[in-house]
Amino acid sequence: MKSGARHGVLRLARPGAPPRGAPVSSPPAAEIRRRFREYFEGRLGHEVVPSSPVVPHEDPTLLFTHAGMNQFKDVFLGQGTRD
Repeated sequence: MKSGARHGVLRLARPGAPPRGAPVSSPPAAEIRRRFREYFEGRLGHEVVPSSPVVPHEDPTLLFTHAGMNQFKDVFLGQGTRD
């Protein structure tokens, strides 16, 4: 147990928690992305579609921060579908 100096607060460490300031191991970014896609595709029935670059090669009209939606512009404009 550690007692905090502020306002007499008593702080308890979680059982099995690493000591404060100790390095924490995280999965690689590719593993996190894989798990994220598998969750939405497998459990929720979403479809994984290829991503698009931030600066599209074939569309000079689409230069904005896109939040991952560039690949759907043709769908929004009624020029394509994602079936």
